[in-house]
Amino acid sequence: MIKHLSTIFAICCLLISSNNASAGVRSIVSDRSNSDVASYGDGSSGGSYSYDEPTFEINADKLCPSAGFTKHGCPSGYRPIGECPYDSGYYAGCCLASYKYRAEDCIAANMKPSSDNCMGYYACEAANN
Repeated sequence: MIKHLSTIFAICCLLISSNNASAGVRSIVSDRSNSDVASYGDGSSGGSYSYDEPTFEINADKLCPSAGFTKHGCPSGYRPIGECPYDSGYYAGCCLASYKYRAEDCIAANMKPSSDNCMGYYACEAANN
């Protein structure tokens, strides 16, 4: 029985080793076709490695509006809330100027947050003791 198991194991090992185990594997030192992989120098640099950082263009004029941000002024007495991470000129909306604190900021100042809010911002009110 052990002899049969040894034979089966040997056959499995041969089958596995006969497959091309390197398929789909890229060497980071020899693949110069991609700019985001390390590559070995051309000999003139003394065998040093280099890395070309990939660049990404950020087009705020497309990204911000597609994420729901707008670029228009707020009416008098209002302020912009929720800046776009790509361009602070874009924002999520306008809130009354008094709605400028997070609830935890009001509580930390020994005040209470207003009963209503604007996009998560509150007006702080005196706490009734």
